[in-house]
Amino acid sequence: MSRDLLRTGLLLPAVVLAAACADHPAAPRIAPPEVSQRAALECRATLRARTVECRAPAPSGPRANLILGGQGIYVRVATSNVEYAESDDYFAADFTLQNLLDQPLGTDGTSVYGAKVFFHTGPTVTDGTGVVTVTNPDGLGTFTAAGQPYFDYPGVIQPRGISAPRRWEFEVPETVESFIFTLYVETQTPVEPSVLHWRLEGGTPTFLGTVWALWAAAPHNVFAASDGGVVLHFDGNSWRALTTGTESTLYGIWGAAANRVWAVGEFDTVLYWDGETWTQQEDPDLGAGEDDFNGVWGSGADDVWVVGNGGRIVRWDGSDWVDYTDPDNLTIADLYSVWGIAADDVWAVGDDVILHWDGASWTATAPPVAALLFSVRGSAADDVWAVGCGCAQETGVALHWDGNEWTQDTDPDLDPDGLNAVWAAAGDDVWAAGASSLMRYDGGDWTVVQGGLDYPLLALVGTSATNVFAGGPLGFIERWNGASLDTMTVTNPTLYGVWAASDDEAWAVGENGTIVHRDAGTGAWATELCGCGPTLYGVWGTSASSIWAVGDGGTILHHDGTDWDPQTSGTAEDLAGIWGSGPLDVVAVGTGGAIVRYDGTDWTAEASGTSEDLADVWAASASDAFAVGTNGTILRWNGASWSPMTSNTLNHLTGVWGSSSSDVYAVGDDGTVLHYDGNPGGTWDAVASGAPAGVSVNAVWGSGAGDVFVVANGGLDILHYDGAAWKTMTSFSPPADIWFYALHGTGPRNVYGVGDLGAIIHGTR
Repeated sequence: MSRDLLRTGLLLPAVVLAAACADHPAAPRIAPPEVSQRAALECRATLRARTVECRAPAPSGPRANLILGGQGIYVRVATSNVEYAESDDYFAADFTLQNLLDQPLGTDGTSVYGAKVFFHTGPTVTDGTGVVTVTNPDGLGTFTAAGQPYFDYPGVIQPRGISAPRRWEFEVPETVESFIFTLYVETQTPVEPSVLHWRLEGGTPTFLGTVWALWAAAPHNVFAASDGGVVLHFDGNSWRALTTGTESTLYGIWGAAANRVWAVGEFDTVLYWDGETWTQQEDPDLGAGEDDFNGVWGSGADDVWVVGNGGRIVRWDGSDWVDYTDPDNLTIADLYSVWGIAADDVWAVGDDVILHWDGASWTATAPPVAALLFSVRGSAADDVWAVGCGCAQETGVALHWDGNEWTQDTDPDLDPDGLNAVWAAAGDDVWAAGASSLMRYDGGDWTVVQGGLDYPLLALVGTSATNVFAGGPLGFIERWNGASLDTMTVTNPTLYGVWAASDDEAWAVGENGTIVHRDAGTGAWATELCGCGPTLYGVWGTSASSIWAVGDGGTILHHDGTDWDPQTSGTAEDLAGIWGSGPLDVVAVGTGGAIVRYDGTDWTAEASGTSEDLADVWAASASDAFAVGTNGTILRWNGASWSPMTSNTLNHLTGVWGSSSSDVYAVGDDGTVLHYDGNPGGTWDAVASGAPAGVSVNAVWGSGAGDVFVVANGGLDILHYDGAAWKTMTSFSPPADIWFYALHGTGPRNVYGVGDLGAIIHGTR
């Protein structure tokens, strides 16, 4: 039976699916800084509790090479295997370094440098008396001061990748209860002059496929299995799509550690993640690609079980995959989930069947009620839950194992349309994801945490009772924080334009007249104007109290710091781009060659000399402006009239920006990036930016001649020019479904991008 038809409530409206699968529309518009604002990694070691926790305190310190702090923003230092021997004055832990940047860490793109994690301050005793000493550093260096101990992490750490652990050792007198130290990371990156950390501040993740399964290594390290071979990864800040090398839908995911993860799916697909790369597992016992694998779980890295359709059961023993599918047809039912409490106590559930592994063999048991069982999880050997649907009765089914028998929980609050996933934090804290609700069990009763959903929840995982993730169709993921549900991905109107008034305050415009505003105080985005009017494509201003937005049918709105009011544009053409040299000189361009200009009082039409659609405009001054559009059209304003320029392309151009009248960029279809250097012939030259051919470049913006950003789609590529070369700053994987249409910022450390489904990214450092 097809898995797509199994999950109750998964038949979405055709219009939703059509929108998700439709081709992306053409965009309608549209000196290196010092690292001075960085947060150290402050770590506190508590000896007798055997813990080391790192967080981010206030910024401090000068620059030496590229030095990164920002725990949970740019990098993350994590610890494990903490050891304390009081009698030997010995304290130690394994420290790993995770790269949260959107580019590799430890290389300039050519040579491998690695990373040095050094002690900026400390170790300093906070409770007790005595002196703590680092006993096994790799060396002493001068980073922010002389003689600072450091540990070397050789090699390259890919985006979201985690280094191999290093053992750090300290001499700690028994009179010490706890101590602190602050760390920085000295390293190199390919685009070091503009190291930005990109965060999704609004909208959806970069993938619209169904989330079928979730697994968490830590609260800031969560994996989701999804359609098209995509694994989504949450790094504590945002979800990203990882490239796996397969297009098979993935139905199950589990890991023994953050760098030992298995994902399984269609056509006998089994993938393995080593912390940097997904690889397809090849073994005859995995099958010939004729069945689907649906679930995966293990007791450790050398004991991993995979179950699938037709009663398929295979096991990884650390060396080989072994087929445990019963030759005597123990079951031929489709199996959907596997979980255990130990290597000799494993459960698998499926189509009206429950299987148990005792360390030697599998045995089959019929559930107490006929049911399709989609998920099995528990908290102990005598506390296991299996959930699904009673198809004949059209009811949600929750079964419980108490160590002796399986019984049905008939709580009337259970989702009547079916339960798709279960996860247990403890015996009195169990979660179930249903066809229309998220539910919680307190040891006695089930209650609805969130109900009345018009989409099914299909995946569930947590790291504690205060950190639970649920996922479903179209990349939907939400998280329980212990008090309320936070929606991590929301479907919003597509945004086509963005303008930043300051580092912390910005406006974005889009479909149906939507205007959203980022509050300078809270950093939160909120709808400022309802999506109830003509679509808006461009926005630009001179201050937070003087902003213009343009859109369909000649729409022009002006914001005076309080309200958005319509202005008479004098044209019925769709206006796609807007820019100005000041509050008394603002230009908007649109379809059919339309150009209108604002003089501080009125908007008046200007002759463009073309009937081509114009998508964007940029002005160097009141007497020098550039407009771009379809079929390679580029126009220049000389203060009195518009005249054509030689673009040397017939590709549609979607964006234009410059640092001066002799340094202007235009971007467009088929990877087009053009540059004008002020030559008197008015000729534009193609730039080898690295933007892929065959995909559009929708936006260009920069803070100066040596700091230029372009958005190249085909997934999402943000390319950066540093005055000497173009390099990829950040990229989402090719299966990404979100396209971005506009960029704007206030400087090299503060850039906003907006796009499909209300997606907003913010690059800072």
